[in-house]
Amino acid sequence: QVTPVIHVLQYPGCVPKPIPSFACTGRCSSYLQVSGSKIWQMERSCMCCQESGEREASVSLFCPKAKQGDKKFRKVTTKAPLECMCRP
Repeated sequence: QVTPVIHVLQYPGCVPKPIPSFACTGRCSSYLQVSGSKIWQMERSCMCCQESGEREASVSLFCPKAKQGDKKFRKVTTKAPLECMCRP
């Protein structure tokens, strides 16, 4: 499932900025068993909680230690999951 989190964006020389974001959390089934039709083989299924699509956002960070001539604000692009699902 998609879970709200606080993500701290950091960039050298800039003030870290906490922003609301999202993460995928949860459990997915996995198993290993002897094959029903071929008893000398194993059947396995390993599913993981993963993103399905992503959202993107641009955030401005204040950079007081910027060199002379450089901008005091830096635009940073961040990503977060749009949806979550169990996938192999």
